[in-house]
Amino acid sequence: MHTHFSPVRNQRGFSLVELMVGVAIGLIAMLVVFQTLATWDARRRSTTAGSDAQVAGTVGLFSLERDLRIGGWGFGTNPNGAGGCISVSVGGFASPPFHLVPVEIVTVAGEQSATGIRVLYGNSALLADAQPFVNSTAVSKKTLSNTGFQIGDRVVTADGAVADSCDMVNVTGLLSPDDGVSFAHTAGAGAVQSGNLFDLGPKPVYNLWYVKAGGVLASKDLWNPVTVTEVTDGIVDLKAQYGIDADGNSAIGANEWTASAPGDWTKVLAIRVAILARSQRFEKPDATNGCQATTALPTWSGSLAAPFAPFVMTDVDGTAPSQTNDANDWRCYRYRVYEKVIPLRNAIWGTTS
Repeated sequence: MHTHFSPVRNQRGFSLVELMVGVAIGLIAMLVVFQTLATWDARRRSTTAGSDAQVAGTVGLFSLERDLRIGGWGFGTNPNGAGGCISVSVGGFASPPFHLVPVEIVTVAGEQSATGIRVLYGNSALLADAQPFVNSTAVSKKTLSNTGFQIGDRVVTADGAVADSCDMVNVTGLLSPDDGVSFAHTAGAGAVQSGNLFDLGPKPVYNLWYVKAGGVLASKDLWNPVTVTEVTDGIVDLKAQYGIDADGNSAIGANEWTASAPGDWTKVLAIRVAILARSQRFEKPDATNGCQATTALPTWSGSLAAPFAPFVMTDVDGTAPSQTNDANDWRCYRYRVYEKVIPLRNAIWGTTS
């Protein structure tokens, strides 16, 4: 027996109400999906921007630390009497007077950050210690041994008994006949006839680290000012302090950090630096509260005790904070602070008795 079904009763389809319900459900599902994607993309962009700041801060701090650790190579045994002495450029070596110290915190005008760090070290592969000299003339030096002094080396002649009595001379050759203890050099600017010699090699390094206008951490060769190396961008500010062992206990106490130049450079054991990196992404302000990406001033270890202050924030264009809740407002960006205590190993080794 066969049962026949009515084609009219079994092929009814969807009603208009059912179609409208299905479309509404689909639209709601699409809205949820797009909202989820938008939220994910916003967080991804914030994370990526934070990563950019992290990379910039890490690269900047690594490069700065590497340079500062070498500071003092070639004159780490500089006695206290010659510490901080002023040397004068001679022999065609274009240079302004400089301090014979491993690192020096200075003020930089007209740039993104007012703080700069100068670092000085030699590149001689033969001498890294003080060499006493006596019975010398204005164009020659007599030492215990002239071994290690090469033609073209830049040598600092320091009077260990008189502060600020130093010259920079350029080795021009061994005296003829060579007595094994003397060498000739260009005429010095002063009259230092006895004391200590510090061979800085043929191409000593004298760099200034600072943050250029526009937020770029840069290194300038002060003996060739045209040479400026841009290390990384996204850097807003630079801070630094000396760690001074004032009480002679071979340690730096919490109250022994200062940005002021020390009276005795042999007591400077370390330098503390901090750089402030900013993300590249502008984060839209909240409709009610405005920019909320950063709501408090970034701080570093040196700002935790008076009289030091947190980072001084400026808007993206370098002007004073405007709180305009636009792309120029510093609060609409995220920041990361990178800091480190860097021991001045050449100075520590050189002055350890």
